[in-house]
Amino acid sequence: FLLGGLIEMARLVPGSIEHRRLRDIGEEAFKVSSLRNGSSHLEEKVRWA
Repeated sequence: FLLGGLIEMARLVPGSIEHRRLRDIGEEAFKVSSLRNGSSHLEEKVRWA
């Protein structure tokens, strides 16, 4: 999935509407993934404490 996104981004002109749209989607995807992983990591720490 990530590789496909990077290949698609390479075809776009930086600053174009499509470039900004895809960049925003990618940023949101990483924020959600990071938040999910962070909460489970904290739960593991609590169990081991």
